[in-house]
Amino acid sequence: MLGVTLSDEAGRPRAPHMIFFGNPGTGKTAVARLLAKVYHELGILRKPKFLEVERMDLIAADQRGTIAKTREVLEEARGGILFIDEAYTLGMTSKRSRAENAGNDAMGEIIRSIDTDEAGRDSPLVILAGFPTEMNLFLARHEDLRRRFDVTFEFPDYTCQELAEIFVDLVHAKGFYLEESIRVEYLAKLLERQTVDRWRSERN
Repeated sequence: MLGVTLSDEAGRPRAPHMIFFGNPGTGKTAVARLLAKVYHELGILRKPKFLEVERMDLIAADQRGTIAKTREVLEEARGGILFIDEAYTLGMTSKRSRAENAGNDAMGEIIRSIDTDEAGRDSPLVILAGFPTEMNLFLARHEDLRRRFDVTFEFPDYTCQELAEIFVDLVHAKGFYLEESIRVEYLAKLLERQTVDRWRSERN
């Protein structure tokens, strides 16, 4: 299931670390949360823990602080899933390059956690997530990080038809009803005519 392999010393199932590519609203976080529950029920994870963080949760003003913050996050997620949203921001650069160095320090701790877990199964399962283009550029520059993630998933944008269906379902779930003339097909055509892909991906 989703790349689970028998790889630890006791022959217990282990899930690989993952990369999620996708625009906002395509379900990356929702799927990661579900994985935490499912993997725990299957005995793959010790806890159903799901911890979502961003760059600012890992980076501090100096190297020592960054290492400390990243270790604290890894410890908090121990036994569960650590979901790093917009992970490509760890590779951001600045004129003084301090921002990139801080990101490298955080990535170093993440790599250390992954490598350490080869001898056990209590380090968190790490999921890196972000926009496809930015993530591909980031991972191309950090091959040492990339090669530790065996599974990738692409989350495509919803079509106008799918967005219209979701909207109608949400309306009904709230106890409201649309006029009979306002059907899914009509809403889908309206979305396609009045919006563009980028606008929909940012607001879906």
